[in-house]
Amino acid sequence: MESRSLADGGPRVKFSLTRRGTIADYFHGSSASSKFHLAAAQLADALTILAESGATPILTDGKIAGNGSVQIATGDQEHHLLVSKSGKTAGEEINPEKDTCIVSRFDPKTWSAEYYSSCESVLPTSDTPLHYSILHLLKAYDQSTWSEVPTATLHGHSLDSLEDAQHLGLPCSMEETMFSTPDDLRALLDVVGRNPYPQNKIYIRRGHGFFILGKDIPDALHTFRTVVEPYLKAKKTS
Repeated sequence: MESRSLADGGPRVKFSLTRRGTIADYFHGSSASSKFHLAAAQLADALTILAESGATPILTDGKIAGNGSVQIATGDQEHHLLVSKSGKTAGEEINPEKDTCIVSRFDPKTWSAEYYSSCESVLPTSDTPLHYSILHLLKAYDQSTWSEVPTATLHGHSLDSLEDAQHLGLPCSMEETMFSTPDDLRALLDVVGRNPYPQNKIYIRRGHGFFILGKDIPDALHTFRTVVEPYLKAKKTS
């Protein structure tokens, strides 16, 4: 469905957006900006590794299918989300300062987000609803089964089938939907809610891809390198 939509000129980003300013506007010179620089660099490095491993294939619009996010704390300790930008071209080097956005709000009822980015042409990843909801809408989960709370996610499209899930012993949703829609989000939250973290760290959205949860980006990347990457290498040689 998604491939047909993109081939027909359909949008990647399917939620409404309000840009609140630049990254510099967001921090107003706060010392918290140092955390942003570190997190952005870690996210950029992780996504480069995912791309080099083949975990983020190219979609019909010529952009890669992969992204990530990590929570950051503002001065008032409210957690907002650092996400990769929408529509990265294959082979394009990721600039941590320019190719990430800070999502300060996502409303699943109005399907809308508020964000900060380096310039008006840089939009948050089309999977923002999924990343934001996994890390922020934890009231949807039975907290008694969650001994830890994740703060980071990595997403790629290379594992998206029931066969992949069964081979690796991973939880998988059954529905196939258009990417980054309310139906896509409901299916993801359902499979995550029924398979609590950190007993489970990797989830497969059938027809969409895998989502890795971690306590931070290095932790999520470690899960990728120890579970997903070896499987991808084995598939290439089989």
